[in-house]
Amino acid sequence: MWYLDAAFQGVDIKTFTDLYGKAMQYAQKSYKLSQHLPSAALILAQYFYSKKNYQNVIRLAEKVLDYTDVKSIQSEAYYWIGRTHHALHAHDNALLFYQKARATNEANLAAAIGIGQLQVLQHDVISAKLTFERLLEGSPKCIEALTILGFIYANEAREGGNKVDKSAERTKARGFFDKALKLIEETKGRTLNDPSLCVAQSQLWEADDVDISLKRTIVSMKVGLMVVLEQARGLQADKAPPQLINNIAVLQHTKGDLSSAQLLYQSAWEQMMKDSEEGSPEMSDMLITLSYNLGRLEEDAGNVDEAKKTYEGLLKKHPDYVDGTRPQPPFSKPF
Repeated sequence: MWYLDAAFQGVDIKTFTDLYGKAMQYAQKSYKLSQHLPSAALILAQYFYSKKNYQNVIRLAEKVLDYTDVKSIQSEAYYWIGRTHHALHAHDNALLFYQKARATNEANLAAAIGIGQLQVLQHDVISAKLTFERLLEGSPKCIEALTILGFIYANEAREGGNKVDKSAERTKARGFFDKALKLIEETKGRTLNDPSLCVAQSQLWEADDVDISLKRTIVSMKVGLMVVLEQARGLQADKAPPQLINNIAVLQHTKGDLSSAQLLYQSAWEQMMKDSEEGSPEMSDMLITLSYNLGRLEEDAGNVDEAKKTYEGLLKKHPDYVDGTRPQPPFSKPF
């Protein structure tokens, strides 16, 4: 247990490998000596989960339940069974075991997060918000709960387009993201490695203040901004999500670097065509955004005829798209 805990204390890769390897060696020896040791079985269950050997995860977790009366250990066993069903997309079973884990030990935060995640997947957003808000009442520094609530409110802020006032949802989403980012920065061993969080945070400011949007993206992404920019330029383009590439393109566009912006918009387009299912709402929305941004780019570059052609093509496919009907003078901000 000591080696396993030490392995997850923000150490370098080599140290992690050494410590984790020793933890597995001791766990295997302990389990061979006595298969009635629940702690050894749980450690091995986690290992098998990481290897996607789900049958062994459930087998070991069930053995734990057979040989322990300790509530916290029972809760962990229920959690790993639930997480395995979750990974197998058996959502009803996953929810059942997450709830058992939580009922056995209310301090099991991972089980509560699992319940909330499944509620989101089942489109029960009201229950999901309640689950994560209650979790934060007892654990206000839970980064995962803050992040997921941020995404829930950010999604609600996008619903209804420009026709509905969503300022309250944007404010809530920004607040949750800000807290999560601050905690990530302050927590030893945690790093900002989720590009989608950066994209969402920046987009939440675009409607109110593009300058803050620019600053927040640069601050939140830090070195990662330049890494993804290089990925989008073709070094590792398959690793950069198209939404993030587009967001960086917007920043380059705003700064007046039109050549880089054009390269990035086109890269985002190609990545979207490769990553998304044809005809999906995600692809449709992203292609509208990219078409409009490319039209603005042509306009800002003085290519009025090309801009007009792009807008007309956009309106032909999406006649209800209001921004595509705007007049010829250059726009002040990219989408």
